[in-house]
Amino acid sequence: MMNRKNLAFLFSLLLLLSTASFQLVRAESNRSEIIIDQNTRLISHNYRTNKYGEKSFKLEIYSEIDQAITISDTLSGLNNEKGVTQIKQKQTTLKEGTNTVYVNATEYNGIASVSVATRFGAINIVEQTSSTLFNQEPGWGDVQASAAAGLLAGTTLPIGIAFVQKNKEPDEPERKL
Repeated sequence: MMNRKNLAFLFSLLLLLSTASFQLVRAESNRSEIIIDQNTRLISHNYRTNKYGEKSFKLEIYSEIDQAITISDTLSGLNNEKGVTQIKQKQTTLKEGTNTVYVNATEYNGIASVSVATRFGAINIVEQTSSTLFNQEPGWGDVQASAAAGLLAGTTLPIGIAFVQKNKEPDEPERKL
């Protein structure tokens, strides 16, 4: 007969195995406007691969005046075996209105980051480039795989427990008269 500790352990193991097949889906980040300073705001940004295969940020920046900005690839100095080196920077002039700026970004440990600085303010934009488990929405095949994993765990565990119980040696020696 199984005691409560063993039963609790087996149920928790079953729960762990059946939930291990669930997928984690990365939520989309909020793309609302970000104020850089009183004259400048970031309208939108996205991280993508351009037509040359380079990873870059596309930034849409609204400026109320003509002004110079500095965009830095904040992780470029870390992606080097020599330690921290000089950070890549790009200076550009914004015209009054909406401006689109492209800047190459270095990936480091699944993260890409750029900073945008004006004369009166600065922001840092960080984008997770890879998910820990999955990079896309789950589909029907993922649902089927999860169901198969749950079915396998749900049938294998009770059969394994029954086999162990049947072949288990008794705690006390059997008395023969």
